[in-house]
Amino acid sequence: MAGGAVSRAGVRNLRHSFAVSRLTDAYAARGGCVTPVRSEMAASDDILPAAPPTQHAEGPGSASSGARFAALRSRNFATLWAGLIVSNAGAQMQNVAKAWLILQRTDSPLSLGLLSFCFAVPMTLLPPVGGALADRVDRVWLVKRTQTLMVLEPLLLALLLATGHAPLWLLYVDTAFAATVLAFDSPARQALVPALVPREDLLSATSLNAVVFTGAALVGPALGGLLLRPLGAAWIFALNGLTTLAVLAALLRLRGVSGREGAGGRRVGLADGARYVWTRRPVLAILGISASISLLAGSYQTLLPVLARDHWHVGASGYGLLASAPGAGALIGAFGLAALGNLRRKELIAIGAPLVVAAALLVVARVPPYAAGLGLLVLVGVAGSAGGAVIATLLQFASPGELRGRIMALNTVCVIGLSSFGGLLAGALAQVWGAPAAIALAAAAVLLSVPLLARIAIHA
Repeated sequence: MAGGAVSRAGVRNLRHSFAVSRLTDAYAARGGCVTPVRSEMAASDDILPAAPPTQHAEGPGSASSGARFAALRSRNFATLWAGLIVSNAGAQMQNVAKAWLILQRTDSPLSLGLLSFCFAVPMTLLPPVGGALADRVDRVWLVKRTQTLMVLEPLLLALLLATGHAPLWLLYVDTAFAATVLAFDSPARQALVPALVPREDLLSATSLNAVVFTGAALVGPALGGLLLRPLGAAWIFALNGLTTLAVLAALLRLRGVSGREGAGGRRVGLADGARYVWTRRPVLAILGISASISLLAGSYQTLLPVLARDHWHVGASGYGLLASAPGAGALIGAFGLAALGNLRRKELIAIGAPLVVAAALLVVARVPPYAAGLGLLVLVGVAGSAGGAVIATLLQFASPGELRGRIMALNTVCVIGLSSFGGLLAGALAQVWGAPAAIALAAAAVLLSVPLLARIAIHA
């Protein structure tokens, strides 16, 4: 299927996907006759290029539409998914060790803000470059190279820490380097997903990918904090490098995967992904919703220590529970969405989930009783995880193969890069008006922006 035809069909069906929330029994003119609007999943056949028959051939155990955790029946996806769970737990352990090490050396919260800034800049500027590269080379080959760097980087830093040759500035440089590698790794991995599972199982796959990160965010920090005192920071860094070997092993076990699906054809430039999104307003609106969630709704996490100490008065242990509550909710949301299988009205979740997050945060900003605050943050995690997975799925459907890496890179900027800048914005607002007011302002902005963006997607 030609790339232009794929692009037109993808945007057309994405627009229909949003319109169906308003027009339950709508009909569309097709081929000179009036036919019912197809379900979003059925329409996906027009959106993604046809994969080679062997690409998803998993035998009797292959995934079937609507099955619970259907993506895990695809051997290639399940293998890589398991490796990423192990690797991301190690990365979260290292994050805890690095932040604690910097705080111990500087005794300055501002130094932790600088650490976040060093991560945010590469993750905002470089994913489009990584996406362009993912659209020109074999994506499996690219991910193998980035994961190799992710093994070597923490092992080298562990050696320098163990021998006393790791000054403070090196920790910041290491963070910027790790973010740079991730900026090339993440778009390639996301663009690779349609080659690992059947098209009807994309929602299951993106939901289970969310489990990788939310589960690691729940388990990794706890393990890192538990092991930091007896082992020391150097060993935590080394463990991160060793756990990343699980991803490399999984990549070597992939069979029958076309890492060049939709890539390497027509020579398109770095700006083509952004140009495609700008001229397809439904896709632009989807990315806008993703940006709204990360920049505004996600900023509350920066202010949780302030709420714990100054408003709920629960101390460090109470803050730990507050920080883990959204992760627990995200795990529930991701597993729940994956268990549901194929959903016909994904657009309702893409629009509704951010509104649920914002409404819950408005109540949190009123500083309810501590137990109620914990429950609300769990709800924030459930809705945020479900909404993010559906948005990623809709973007996969709407992206032509030759631009998929670049478009998913823009989502990486929204999800990862903007969230760090959102934390800086929340801190600045809290400095002037206080943490509850800053959270309330961000939540109100989401409640205003998401319906507007949804209207753009429907009426474009």
